[in-house]
Amino acid sequence: MEYEEIEEGIDFSVKVENLELRSIFEIKKSFEIVQWFKDSKYCYTIAYWHRSKDGDYDLRFVGDRPFEKEVDSGIFMSLAKIGQELLNFKNKGEQE
Repeated sequence: MEYEEIEEGIDFSVKVENLELRSIFEIKKSFEIVQWFKDSKYCYTIAYWHRSKDGDYDLRFVGDRPFEKEVDSGIFMSLAKIGQELLNFKNKGEQE
C-alpha cells in the first residue's frame, strides 16, 4: 500500500487481485476503484468518490459495474471501506 500527501492532493494505490483503489489520475484529490482486465495493461473504473457541496465524499457506482460477476464483492467492499476512511480522515483534517 502506498500513500503520500502531496501539495496537490493524495497519491495512493493499493491493488488486490484484479481490483485497485487509487488516486484519480488527473486530480489526486479523490479516489476510484478500477477493475483490471486479466493479463492486460488496461482497466476501467467501476466506482469513484465525489465530493458534495457539504464537503463529504460519496461513493458513486458506474452503472452496475460493481455487481458484475467478474468483480469480487468482498474485495470491492474492503477497498471501498479503505477509500472512505481515508477520505473521511482527509476531510476531517481539512476542517480543522
